Amino acid sequence: MEFNEKLQFFRKKSGLTQEQLAEKLNISRTAVSKWESGRGFPNIEALKNISKVFQIPSMTFFRARNSSLSPRAITPLVWIRSTALP
Repeated sequence: MEFNEKLQFFRKKSGLTQEQLAEKLNISRTAVSKWESGRGFPNIEALKNISKVFQIPSMTFFRARNSSLSPRAITPLVWIRSTALP
């Protein structure tokens, strides 16, 4: 299950609309829609807040490449965009 599918699963399981989740996260409903459709990913702070709302560990949004759960076997589903410092 990919990040967008997990986000939608936990949102629906919690009985929240996209609008309600957006309000809890202090973001736009459009951002939630974008994440759930796989057209974007939240930043680390938003991911932490999502985990708090659903009361699940942030690692829930990561997947293992194989059955081993060693740190090297974990692939993040949320890509971090780095920007060059001026």
